[in-house]
Amino acid sequence: RDAIVFFNNNLYYNSNGAELLFGRQQISFTEWQKTGQDNGSIIADPLFVGDVNQCDFFTIQSNSPAAKLGFTNLTKLSKWTPGCDMNDKIENNNQFYYW
Repeated sequence: RDAIVFFNNNLYYNSNGAELLFGRQQISFTEWQKTGQDNGSIIADPLFVGDVNQCDFFTIQSNSPAAKLGFTNLTKLSKWTPGCDMNDKIENNNQFYYW
């Protein structure tokens, strides 16, 4: 049975500059939002202060677009491998998954 899940108020960023595609249909962000997904979400550089090789947390700059969305500094960073379960407990929505 399919579940209905909505994604909202997110910040997406691809450091290599390639276009991000969404959903099973692999559609543009604009088209994805037209389906009712990701209201209040943006695609932008989060302006992290921390080094990408840092494994415990990232800090965002005060002028980060993430701060404008209400994100606070991330206290937990978890490596996620596509196709694997995300078993870490998310506390206070203050979790960042990267791959």
